[in-house]
Amino acid sequence: MIVMSKNRFLLFAAILVSLLTALPASGQTLSISDLKTNGASGFPQTKAKVLVDTEDLKISILNDSAYLAVQTVVWKDDSNETGKDSSGQLWGDYSFLLTAAEDSGKRKPKVDRTYYINPRPHDKGLYYTIYSGLVIFTETLSDGRKRTREAEATSTLKSDTTGRGKIEYVSVEKGQKTRVDTMLVPLSELNKKPGDSLRICYFVSSPTPALKLNSCGTSSETDVSTPFESYQKISLVTTATNILSGLAATILPYPPVWFAPINDPNKPDWEILPQEAKAGEVILSKRNELGILSNFAATPFELYGKRYASVEGFWQMMLYPEGPDDVRAKDKRVTWKYTREQVAQMTAFEAKSAGTLAEENMKILGIDWVTFDGKRFPYRSATPGEHYKLILAAMRAKLEQNPEVKRILLATGDLTLKPDHHGEENPPPEWKYYDIWMQIRKDLSTDRHR
Repeated sequence: MIVMSKNRFLLFAAILVSLLTALPASGQTLSISDLKTNGASGFPQTKAKVLVDTEDLKISILNDSAYLAVQTVVWKDDSNETGKDSSGQLWGDYSFLLTAAEDSGKRKPKVDRTYYINPRPHDKGLYYTIYSGLVIFTETLSDGRKRTREAEATSTLKSDTTGRGKIEYVSVEKGQKTRVDTMLVPLSELNKKPGDSLRICYFVSSPTPALKLNSCGTSSETDVSTPFESYQKISLVTTATNILSGLAATILPYPPVWFAPINDPNKPDWEILPQEAKAGEVILSKRNELGILSNFAATPFELYGKRYASVEGFWQMMLYPEGPDDVRAKDKRVTWKYTREQVAQMTAFEAKSAGTLAEENMKILGIDWVTFDGKRFPYRSATPGEHYKLILAAMRAKLEQNPEVKRILLATGDLTLKPDHHGEENPPPEWKYYDIWMQIRKDLSTDRHR
């Protein structure tokens, strides 16, 4: 637990942007007028609400159905040079967003968060802490005596947010640069939805030039010492749009939790852990939010008039008889433990195990085909066939009917997607679900820029 004293709390954050507007080419110079009117890096400035607009600072904010986005222009900061605080610790440019979920006159312990961009020079991207409230702790004085006191505190710094944040230095007129911070925070992490209200205060800091600015007019320099009454109250716009859905895909870094090393002595032999990804890759690990892209995930969808609990359930269902008149059901050499309808409502390893039982029956029967809607076709093909087309249709339905699937897929940007399990060599194309997701991601990007 960290107590937020002035000297110890130079940890803060926020940056990420939204994309439905074209991104400026890398290294492109913007005019001051363009930056004021249109924002930077695709942030939809024309749709945003301006919280602060002074000669030092411009802070803009907006939300869609899933995200809260903030962009801050620090007009007089053109340098990313680091410095040292009064205790000798190295620090650089950072920013942070205080949030309070309830309009109750004070922050709520274990609920309210503070989001930081680049909290320390070696910690790039978006991090957060959770407000702990008043905590009693004991400190040792210089003469060896101990003193007990009460102070407000937060959790340790956490990196498992699915938001994004970065600080960039945009080229403007006459060879100058201007600092721009952008943040994207999922509303779900704030326990909020469109139509709700939220209390916030945004801080920026720089060692060179020496700057400490905020949106709420307080002289405080830390989150816990900021008076609640100075927080700004904002109303989240009621909307069903997802204009910010492409934002995470355009801003690095990706969430650190996607790549965080896992030391598990009980790791199954089939599993590939997140840290095994090479440069430019990410493992679709079931140990973090990327697991939603697995066929195992409980992401219900409707397809051709029927509802399925997961892609895995849909897949394995095709191995089962379609009814009592199906030749597979009539053969007395095998017993089918489940009905086709039961398997369609399964997820994860339950569905996989049902498929394993079905494959054993298929071997006994000497068949290599499956069925859908009364049509028989090969189960395994070297090139995309009828089975591939059905799996592709199921994955597209999963994406279209589960917004979180689409959000996370787009958030992978241009990373190469890799499976979290060891598979056979040269499998049929539909077994390569990660390749299918990359093709769908490419199609989504093409559609978004038409």
